[in-house]
Amino acid sequence: MRSCLFIIALLALCAPAYAYVGPGPGLSMLGSLFTLLAGIFLALFMVLFYPIRLLLKKRKNARKP
Repeated sequence: MRSCLFIIALLALCAPAYAYVGPGPGLSMLGSLFTLLAGIFLALFMVLFYPIRLLLKKRKNARKP
């Protein structure tokens, strides 16, 4: 418990680092963020679309004589 408070105190007392982030790391970060969001969106889409796809396939097979 004491060590957690010590670490929190050290982090609170740190001076901000005014560092320049160039376009390279920024674009890499945006690309990674876009990829992560696209993966989450596609996973949710497939989870929601899969039952609909099965229903349509069952309906199509029921129409065949």
